[in-house]
Amino acid sequence: MRAVVTVAAIAATAALTAISAADVAVAVGAAAASTSTTTARRAVAVGGRQATILSLLPSCDSECTQRVAARLAADGCQRVRHLRGLRMMTAECPWVVDGAHGDGAGAVGGLTASTRDRAVGKGDWTTIPGVAAWAPDDGVTAAMPVGEPGWPTPRAAESGTEDSTEAVLMLPTPAPFTFPYLWGRDRINQPSLPLDKRTSTQQCYPRGGAGVHVYVADTGCMSAHAEFRHLAAAGRLEVMPAPGSRYSTGEDGSGHGTHVAGTIAGRGTGVAPGVRLTCIKVLNATGQGTVTDVLSALDVATQWAADHPDNPVLLSASLSGKRPHRGIPGAAVAIDMMASGATTAAAAGVVVVAAAGNDAADACGYTPASDPHVVAVGSVQSNDEVAASSNWGACVDVVAPGVGILSADARSMDGRVALSGTSMAAPHVTGLAALVMGERGSQRRLSTQQVVEALTAPAGIRVGQTPLAWLDPTACERERGGAANALTARYLRG
Repeated sequence: MRAVVTVAAIAATAALTAISAADVAVAVGAAAASTSTTTARRAVAVGGRQATILSLLPSCDSECTQRVAARLAADGCQRVRHLRGLRMMTAECPWVVDGAHGDGAGAVGGLTASTRDRAVGKGDWTTIPGVAAWAPDDGVTAAMPVGEPGWPTPRAAESGTEDSTEAVLMLPTPAPFTFPYLWGRDRINQPSLPLDKRTSTQQCYPRGGAGVHVYVADTGCMSAHAEFRHLAAAGRLEVMPAPGSRYSTGEDGSGHGTHVAGTIAGRGTGVAPGVRLTCIKVLNATGQGTVTDVLSALDVATQWAADHPDNPVLLSASLSGKRPHRGIPGAAVAIDMMASGATTAAAAGVVVVAAAGNDAADACGYTPASDPHVVAVGSVQSNDEVAASSNWGACVDVVAPGVGILSADARSMDGRVALSGTSMAAPHVTGLAALVMGERGSQRRLSTQQVVEALTAPAGIRVGQTPLAWLDPTACERERGGAANALTARYLRG
């Protein structure tokens, strides 16, 4: 059973516990006093500016948000962002750290992971009217296991390029793999092995996801790649940086996001080439990013969904981070802001599909996969065995092909490359969901649970303890009877 502490859950149970102003004064005062006497034993380190996430109460209107922004500015915060769709704000704020048991100040622009757990905000922002909770930002990574065949290797960026302060990943030539074709698309259209080499779903899903808006939160996309030309020509492709981020463009410096998007909507490699695709860059060229930028992308999708209530919206997130294991000092619980954002987005009609992660560990320890409002996807091999690196457990909703997946290669305008990881499994599920939604006429939106049911009802195929996501490409044309087919037909009809 998934148990994630989100702002909504806390508000619902009236159990929100925050630092009081007195607590902050005591903490800061004690640290300052310690610094004046025993600096070596207990130091106060200013770790630059740490990104901070605030969740706002539903009642916080535009005037309220202006007051919150003014208070943050008064506390020395910069780069304030209002995520209107998610009812959140983010800012880079000064922090002080209890250095008694750790490494003090962190890396440039923030705190190290061990320091972050001891960080105390210079202001208690829950005392601001309209603020429900706050937490420090944290890191996320592309959900692709380092060391797998096809994992990119860093090289120095060329001087003057867009991400010249980052490493740039160049995808290597892949080693030979067992199925040098789109075996993932083959597997998701049939109930059992052996694979029949048929990769099409056109019979039942002729629209190919048309009318569905898919957002990809990743390293960006190579907009000029041949796999996306049909989208660009039809005005159905947008590539952008996460609003408020430090990225100047949404173009891909890695190849990870291009590969993911190619599996969803590529002309030759995509499961649902008829969708509208928006790639939002939230990860740098080494596949690293922050919860703040992911939330910014999620907010874009949420606002679009609210403004277009008749259109189905999906957000594919082939990334993951560790769930916060403790709260800010003085708080009773650790708040998962990523899960809070996903919960709000789901209520607005956005279906979030996320990679389960690649640590061969319980996915319930990772975000956003652990949130019950997210479709969490594990990875399987071509022999229907769970990939050795894939996370597992009760928080994984479905599994999908994720080993040796052929898709767009950002090293060239028309190249393809095979990569592995739950990052490659999640876009298969995003594409399948788009196919179902695209055939539903005027009532095309589905909830997270309805998507899972639609992709697992036919035949109830399981890999281990987890359902395999697939769609029968002929169920709409031939009557085979049974409740499973009737359920799939119901979702297609709306």
